[in-house]
Parts: sequence; C-alpha cells; structure tokens
Amino acid sequence: MSKRPYRPTDPNRQALMDAGHMCIIPRCPNAFGPLEIHHIDENPSNNDPENLVPVCGQHQNLIHYGTGKNKIDRKALKNYKNLARYLSNRFSRIEMRIVQLLARGETVTFLPFLEIFILALKQSELIEFKPVGLKKGAQRLIYQ
Repeated sequence: MSKRPYRPTDPNRQALMDAGHMCIIPRCPNAFGPLEIHHIDENPSNNDPENLVPVCGQHQNLIHYGTGKNKIDRKALKNYKNLARYLSNRFSRIEMRIVQLLARGETVTFLPFLEIFILALKQSELIEFKPVGLKKGAQRLIYQ
C-alpha cells in the first residue's frame, strides 16, 4: 500500500497548511498574526482549496479596497499562493519566521549549528543577506 499525503477535508485548513499558517503576502509584518481566508475569485461558495488563501486583515483590506499600486489582484494572489506553498514545503515554521525577519531587513543572530539552514537560504536565492559579525564569547553568527 502506498503512502498518500494527508489531505484535510476542511478547505480552509488545507489553505492554511499550504501557506504554512501565515499570510501569503511576502514581507507581511503581520504574517503570523490573525488570518482570514480569502476567496481568490471572490465567490464565497467556491471553497476549492486552490481558490482559498490566508491573508492578514491589512492585506484583506488591500485586496478589497486597495487602488493603483496598492491593489492586490487575482493574478498576484495566485502567484503568492504558489510561492507560499513552495516555501512551506521547503522550510519549517521557525525557519519561515527567520526568513520573514531577514526579508524585513532585521538583524538575526544564529547559533553555529544553524549553518545548514543558512546555507539552504543562500542556495534558495529567495532573499539576500550577509554576515555582519560574530558575537564574542557566545559563538553566534549575526546576519542581516
């Protein structure tokens, strides 16, 4: 018998799992805050998991009421969904939190045993970051 991936029956839960339980908009300052499930086609009866994306309240407002460059359209939501699915399959929730911090330009301190994670981030080319120092005594690598 082959192992089949777990597929929850609740489409909202599936959308959250696909996005790693975070807002799908890159560099979202509220990525791990309260989330709402948005219907990409804006049809509330279409609960196909491919049509559902988790977003924070701020981005939900930009989807519905944003104008010009601030408007988040359907095409962008589909692209963000695909990117979020890729990232959540590649990195753990804690690793994604670190990616979010680095993407916002914050300084992050790593213990040396996380060097494998740092190498994976560099290879992914999702974000650029550089070492900015080494904390004395603690043997901690600092990246920004």
